[in-house]
Amino acid sequence: MKGYTIRNLIIAIFKNEDGLLQGVILDTKIPSWERGETMFYLAPKGDDCFRIFTGGLVDKRLYSTMEYFKDGTFKTFKWQKQPSKEELYNVSFPNEVYVFKKLNSSFTYVKLGTFNSSNDGIQKSKVFYDRISDSLKTENLIVDLRNNGGGGDKNSQKFYDLFKRFKGNSYILVNYYTASNVEQLTLKMKSLGNVIALGDRTSGVITYGRNYLKELETPSKRFRIHFSDLKDSWKKYLPYENVGIQPDIYLGSDFDWIEAVIKQYSR
Repeated sequence: MKGYTIRNLIIAIFKNEDGLLQGVILDTKIPSWERGETMFYLAPKGDDCFRIFTGGLVDKRLYSTMEYFKDGTFKTFKWQKQPSKEELYNVSFPNEVYVFKKLNSSFTYVKLGTFNSSNDGIQKSKVFYDRISDSLKTENLIVDLRNNGGGGDKNSQKFYDLFKRFKGNSYILVNYYTASNVEQLTLKMKSLGNVIALGDRTSGVITYGRNYLKELETPSKRFRIHFSDLKDSWKKYLPYENVGIQPDIYLGSDFDWIEAVIKQYSR
C-alpha cells in the first residue's frame, strides 16, 4: 500500500483481488469526498501506463483516460507521493511561448511552445521564425519541445525545414506533455542523422488530429462524432497512439535537462 497526496487528498493505493490498483481516500479536505471512499481504479497497460477510471474532484462525474506513472508522479493528473523537482521535468521559460538564446559559444537554445494553427498563432510563429532563421550558427542546437501540446503543419513545417538545414548536432527535448503535431515533428526529426531525442516518452496523442471543426450529431442527439482531418497520413502514426515516442536517451526529474545536454555533449 502506498500513500499519494492529491492537492487536499491523501490516497492509499493497493492491488485488489481483480488485479486493479485501487485508490482509497485516507484523508480529505474536499467536501464531495469522504474517508474510505474509492476515488479511482488503475488498469495496468504496461510500460508504466494505466487506464484510469476516476471521479471528478467536485462533481464525482466518471472520467477515464490514460495515465503514465514515472519518477513518483502520475503525469496526467500530476499526483505525487511527495514534493518533487517536477519543474525540472517541464519546459524551461514557462511564461514565454518562443525563446531563442545563445547559451555559450557552442550551444544555441530554441523553445517552441506551441504550433497553434490559427491565423494569429501562425503570424506570431512566423515573426519568431524570421528572427531566428539566419541565427543558428553554433555547433550544437537544443530544441525544447516539452509541454508543447501541438497544432498543425501549417505552423510546424517551417521549423522542421529550418532544423533540417542545420548541419550541426541537434538535441530535442520531449516529455509526456509533448503531444499531437509535435510528436509528428519529433518522428521526422529523429529520422535525421544529426538529431538525438532526450527526455521522456511523449503523450501518444498523435494519430487522429483535428485542426478543422467537423462533427455530426447522432439521430438521438445524445452524441456528437468528431472526425480526424489527417486523411491517409494517420496510418503511419497509428503504432505510436497511446504508446508515445521513446527518446533516444531518458532523462529524470532530478536535474536540469538543458544543463545535462550541455555537460554531456560539450567537447
